[in-house]
Amino acid sequence: MSLSLIRGACLAAMLLAAGDALAGAGVIEINAARAAAGGVTPADEAGFPVTLSLPGSYRLTGTLPVGNANLSAIEITSNDVTLDLNGFLLLGPVFCEGSGSGVSCTSSGSGAGILALSREGIVIQNGTITGFGSGGIVLTPVESCRLASLNVVRNGSHGMLLGGSCEIEGVIVDENRGAGIFVSTNDSGLESPIDDVVVRESVLSHNLAEGVFTTSSSGRDRFSLARSTVWGNGLAGLDLRTEGDVLDSAILANQGGGIRLGVNSLDPDSGLVRGNAVRGNAFGFLFDASHVGYTHNNFDANAGASSGGVQIGPNVCGGDTVCP
Repeated sequence: MSLSLIRGACLAAMLLAAGDALAGAGVIEINAARAAAGGVTPADEAGFPVTLSLPGSYRLTGTLPVGNANLSAIEITSNDVTLDLNGFLLLGPVFCEGSGSGVSCTSSGSGAGILALSREGIVIQNGTITGFGSGGIVLTPVESCRLASLNVVRNGSHGMLLGGSCEIEGVIVDENRGAGIFVSTNDSGLESPIDDVVVRESVLSHNLAEGVFTTSSSGRDRFSLARSTVWGNGLAGLDLRTEGDVLDSAILANQGGGIRLGVNSLDPDSGLVRGNAVRGNAFGFLFDASHVGYTHNNFDANAGASSGGVQIGPNVCGGDTVCP
């Protein structure tokens, strides 16, 4: 066999192996050196953002420091991507300090820690995202996402900006200059006619604005919080302009109130508030929709009056068993 044929065969084998890896045959590793070089996926250019343009599994093997506040660390342009931060950081240049209404940041910018627009099937897990001007995680609209075991802290805007359906579990969202989680519902345009966001076993604390804010134009969207703590935020702990459920959680010392639920709801089953401790807020609850039911809650030491909803079981309101 001639030398040129041998070289050609070797090159073909190398290209085939690379294609198999990029197609998801294994986990693709990402670190600062690979980010600088580019080529993590076919659409990825040198530097930031690292562009994930193929479905598959990706894993950080080191912290990614981004020096430009107008650049994102990672941009996902494919459906069906799993990103494991593997205990490392996405580290932006924006420095934030303070707590609740006192959060301030040195600068702002258009870069996000992770950005995905009009995608489906996104999983992000196991790491810390901090120091990004336009927010830690921006997934809008994204259908069927999962965010787990993440610290999203001290970013220059919302901790998470979401649109579409998403499951969130085991996250800490703290000291961001915006809402902890901002859900822009009803904008997915994808398969599901209802955008549902579920948060479990998480802490949403000390953000400049709300712990969670949702906005809805149709009232058909639903936000659910369970077994979580929402405390010390600069505005309301939960301001849910949707249907929603708040279950077995602690809503504590939020400067703009405890739970506001059902502002735009059009559904007779607007929400259930059950088994919560709601203490030390500007008000305990404001249920704008007449079909929000609440039971087995303890509303105590809240500064303002509570109103609305239907008491469907025993509650405690500042020592009074009749609420509000």
